[in-house]
Amino acid sequence: MTAGCDTGCDTGCDIRRVRGATATAPTSVNRAIRLPTPPPTVTGSRDRLSPRRPTARRREDRVTAASGSAVDPAPLQVVCAAAGIDLVVPPGTSILDAVRDAGLPVTAACTGACCGSCETRVLEGEPEHRDAVLTAEERAFGDTMMICVSGARSGRLVLDL
Repeated sequence: MTAGCDTGCDTGCDIRRVRGATATAPTSVNRAIRLPTPPPTVTGSRDRLSPRRPTARRREDRVTAASGSAVDPAPLQVVCAAAGIDLVVPPGTSILDAVRDAGLPVTAACTGACCGSCETRVLEGEPEHRDAVLTAEERAFGDTMMICVSGARSGRLVLDL
């Protein structure tokens, strides 16, 4: 299981699901508290955790993106349905970067596929998941993706942006 950050962490991430325990969850001194990555998130969690539970054991899970190519071999067509914008994402550019370059404000705390803050609903198309956040079941369902690293198996994605 991949640890996720708690809502309100110092990096500004705002995820809907929390994976693993958080620094704000009730714990006992003998229970491990899983801290998320990336490092700025860990630091923020440590700062909040230490004053409350100075003797709690801390385990840091270093999470990285799932293996596989992070680059799509061909340009990808991305439709931002809510904004009414069609984009062509060139090879070597993330969907997140292309969407931001188009002027859409998208939250992404880590840009490394480990916090889940850039999770975006997929309305059409088949995502190619390259993150370390979604479970195998969530990947198979295919209704969301992490746009900071994931691409597409289909040549076109329609996203709820």
